[in-house]
Amino acid sequence: MRSRLLALVTVLGLLPPLSAATAADGKVSRLGFVSMRSGPSDTPHLEAFRQGLHELGYLEGRDVTIEARYAQGNPPAATSQG
Repeated sequence: MRSRLLALVTVLGLLPPLSAATAADGKVSRLGFVSMRSGPSDTPHLEAFRQGLHELGYLEGRDVTIEARYAQGNPPAATSQG
């Protein structure tokens, strides 16, 4: 649980501030969500990630896009999808 929280805080720390985000230049940031599990078994974590972004004022499609990758227990698989 701590590692997930740390990952979320790290990703959110890399996002531009809301005041300077996409309103001025129309750019959309792309975020990666990488999981060691398979897609359907990790849906609650991805939804929690999306909810956390929403609570901070980021809207998927307007401010950010999320690219989810699932390793299904095989770490190299997460980096080779695409």
